[in-house]
Amino acid sequence: MRSFFGLRTNTPDDAIYYLTAYFPAHFGQIRRHLKFLKRIALQPCDRLLRKALIQAITTGKSRKISLLRKSLAKLSGLIGFEWSMPVDRILQIFVNMQPNKIINTLENNFRSELSSRIVENHLRHGRLFFLQETLASASRFVFLDSLQPYLAAATIKILTSGHHLGIETGRWNRIPQKERICELCKVLDDERHALFHCGTFNVERETFKDQLIQKGCLTDDLEETTRLILNRPHPTDDQNLSRLNSVANYFRIVLKISLERYHNNRTLSSTDW
Repeated sequence: MRSFFGLRTNTPDDAIYYLTAYFPAHFGQIRRHLKFLKRIALQPCDRLLRKALIQAITTGKSRKISLLRKSLAKLSGLIGFEWSMPVDRILQIFVNMQPNKIINTLENNFRSELSSRIVENHLRHGRLFFLQETLASASRFVFLDSLQPYLAAATIKILTSGHHLGIETGRWNRIPQKERICELCKVLDDERHALFHCGTFNVERETFKDQLIQKGCLTDDLEETTRLILNRPHPTDDQNLSRLNSVANYFRIVLKISLERYHNNRTLSSTDW
């Protein structure tokens, strides 16, 4: 899934990946795990699986590092047990637990925490700042189903700071945010500046504008036009899809040029030594 969208681990790309693919599957896996645990706890006392579960609980009570204890590390509070409880009590809790209810709580907590993290990230001009500024909702990218994978990847990278603009590369080098400036324009080198103002991309931007004019959708504000195209609820008809492809392709070109510029600057810096 990550390779399909061209996403990188340990970046905000992961937040989107979790939201759209990984976590729904992960929650399903936890549900199956809990149902299996309950089914074993319900078996007669002389069954081998139930004896194995009792042994696993006993091991978990005496050792902080055990498979069962590790697998239930973040669920014990929701299930309602503590490892200090007697084995019989823990078994009874496994029998009475409601896996579907636990999963619903987990999903609601995840969505709430993710929303809070995105808002906090936006307030400090973090990696998801441009995402929040551009999309009406971070929970569903309606354009992903319509774009070719390489264009979808470029769009996601721009929206989640998966690029080589100064605002991102400065994070890698621990440069204060105010000092991550565009060498040409002497202002903050973020996504908004690069896409809609930076002189480095003037030629590409004019080509992009001409495409939008030909498709009858350019307003006086290029940024607002781009935002409107990305937020269309049904970008599947030929006209809207053509506009969406133009936006995504412009993103792809900006990504490519900024990557080349970053590597060129690194090469120049290394020759200075």
